[in-house]
Amino acid sequence: MAKVHGNDPTGYSYGDADALTTAARNLASAINGQTATRAAAVTSAGREFRGYFSQVFADNAGIASRSASKLSDALSSLVGFVDELREAAKQEDRRRADAKAWEARKREREENFFVGAAHEVSTWFGAEDDPKPPEPEPEPQLQADAVSVRSRTIPAGGGGSGGTSSAVPADLRSFASSTRGADDSLSGAVSSFRNALADYESGCNTCWGTLHAQSLVTAVQDWLTDNGHDASWASRRSDQQGQS
Repeated sequence: MAKVHGNDPTGYSYGDADALTTAARNLASAINGQTATRAAAVTSAGREFRGYFSQVFADNAGIASRSASKLSDALSSLVGFVDELREAAKQEDRRRADAKAWEARKREREENFFVGAAHEVSTWFGAEDDPKPPEPEPEPQLQADAVSVRSRTIPAGGGGSGGTSSAVPADLRSFASSTRGADDSLSGAVSSFRNALADYESGCNTCWGTLHAQSLVTAVQDWLTDNGHDASWASRRSDQQGQS
């Protein structure tokens, strides 16, 4: 819908704003809360991993960890952006209410001689005048922090050239299982964040200020997709090691 102008309330949905801050905080907390578990799975799988593929595994694990940290930081920053937009909308709603009340008083002074005369007399004797409220501030236009989730090296078929490699199959399977479990446990928080952002866009962006943050949803999904590729690759490597 079109944005409301004049002195009517903006229609900004403070409930949707609060829901988005909660969802962003929860997702950031959930990602941070998995740091130790994911690191332990990487350490365990890499303990007896040797050769070319061990380096691929370590590099991918480092990218995954750094990407998780960036995503968490961006989600935390997003909370601040929403708070800023919420406060701007609150101030604009207050300004509009004041302006509407001022217009009513002005109209009464113009239409009612006695009210107008009383106002003139009171200001003549030093009473404070009734100044017009200020014009609105520019609407905030905020963009979520850009997060670059680097792609990871996944050798085709789990194997390939580059020298011999060895690993304990059970450790790789454990890593794959742990990674999938951690990713699955984030599904609820990711869905809540995605839905909360969509609700904010329809309930707030159409009213006052604008928040652009869909790129963050995409970055989270890209990170999870790459995590899944890491888990699948580890599973294939464990099968190959078991057959060698």
